[in-house]
Amino acid sequence: MKTLHLIRHSVASDGIAGATDIDRPLSDRGEVVCKTMAREIYAVGCQFENVFASPATRAQSTIRLIGESIDQKKIIWTTEDKLYTFAWPELLNWLESRDNKMDTIMIVGHNPAISELAIFLTGEQIAQVPPCTYLQICAYIGRWSDLYRECGNLVEIIFPSN
Repeated sequence: MKTLHLIRHSVASDGIAGATDIDRPLSDRGEVVCKTMAREIYAVGCQFENVFASPATRAQSTIRLIGESIDQKKIIWTTEDKLYTFAWPELLNWLESRDNKMDTIMIVGHNPAISELAIFLTGEQIAQVPPCTYLQICAYIGRWSDLYRECGNLVEIIFPSN
């Protein structure tokens, strides 16, 4: 069995004139939401192992703020350029190439890729998830390359409360 944790980046600002999409920072509200969600995600047993994040500023800030908000756990993550995508098949391809020694992977990324990947893997009719939503999926596979449609169950979904 493999476990996948997905976090959509938190609420981003509308951007800064002349800045590219990848450089969009979190809004003030987005920063607050990260801190609240950190405690809720940790409380359901997420250990933040094998964490991979999009290089986008808003994704990097999301995992950094979540990490700073959990006193009991130091979160270390790897930045993966391929996670700056809005297409779920690209996330699936990236996952399928992961080392099978990792039984748990967390992705901090973007919609619609996050919600559509969850729908593909679970068959659940998940609406577009709001910023900073957390999803946990258990896939009944032995290798990441074995992922297929509806191979897993949606174990947890936590929506931000504010």
